[in-house]
Amino acid sequence: MPAQLKVVETRCEKCACTKCQGPLATAPAPAQVSEQGIPLPGLLAYVLMAKFGYQLPLYHIEQVFTH
Repeated sequence: MPAQLKVVETRCEKCACTKCQGPLATAPAPAQVSEQGIPLPGLLAYVLMAKFGYQLPLYHIEQVFTH
């Protein structure tokens, strides 16, 4: 089965009390592998295994995802 990419969209609800006009409350976001990035653990595992396990150059891995 060829590699597949899918977009996982995470939404955090924001809630405020309309009666008391209190502060805006936001639900906490789920933990990420990288604070500034968005890759999920499965994608990172695939890239690391392809790079170091199968010793593919990065441009070959890029070609897998563009086809």
